[in-house]
Amino acid sequence: MAKKPHPPAQTDKQDTVSGTGVVMRDESDEIIDSLKRQLETLQRQLADYRSGGSGTPPPAAPPESGQRDALLEEWAAGFTPYLASHLRIPAEDLTLRLGRAIDQVADPALRRELEHCRDTAALLLGTFRRIQDNHRLLTDSLSAEKMDIPADAFCGQVESALRERGFEAPRIAGAGAGGTLRVAAGAACAVVVTLAELVSTLFGPPVLTRVDLSGVKSAGVFRLQIATPRPWQGVEGEEVAALAFRSGVRAHSIVDLLYVEKIAELQGASVRYLRENGTVHGLEVTWPSR
Repeated sequence: MAKKPHPPAQTDKQDTVSGTGVVMRDESDEIIDSLKRQLETLQRQLADYRSGGSGTPPPAAPPESGQRDALLEEWAAGFTPYLASHLRIPAEDLTLRLGRAIDQVADPALRRELEHCRDTAALLLGTFRRIQDNHRLLTDSLSAEKMDIPADAFCGQVESALRERGFEAPRIAGAGAGGTLRVAAGAACAVVVTLAELVSTLFGPPVLTRVDLSGVKSAGVFRLQIATPRPWQGVEGEEVAALAFRSGVRAHSIVDLLYVEKIAELQGASVRYLRENGTVHGLEVTWPSR
């Protein structure tokens, strides 16, 4: 009895040579699919980091010195930097290989398909680099010691950090009440700059920033506000992390959001929506000043 023919394998690419419409997968598809699956795993790891690894809200107070040392040792050698560094290698190799292949292809349809694959590989490569950069920023902020700094000097550092990224200088409120802040200034600057870039990406320019020092003496906090002149549409609830699930949000924005919230939490700060007249216009970070 003749054997039944095997059904054709599930495939993705059009056979442009024969014109039969048969869809064929190649090695680049398999590599990209593998990278995407591993990126999903990595995003779950980041979500776990954000919740403190237990699914429960993180503590309101920053960790003590001994706790910081333990966390620093764990995260510096943890799963996330290991996975990101190893995923960069195949993503970078695939991007280069596809670039060389495109230069040798004359068929327009096949060229467009290869360019799409190259762009996808480049996106993954950029995301892995972003994870590494953010993880380094996280560990740096965890090991940074709080120092006494005049309020006007701190505001100058925030302004310099924003201008380096192309943003306007922040408005300063309550400058006379600021006095001296006890803060890891580098971590605070990193948070406000990253959030400014995130807001610009998700809701468009211009981005308006503000340093509010009026609560330093009365409540021992200052506030960093990052907003737009327009209300944000489609923002509900109180969970800032929900911004990661907006339609069209790119992977690097999700990475930035998860990491910047964790950096703020480890400094005893909190990130919330900034509301005016019942609508969301931006984000507000409440930061301890002592």
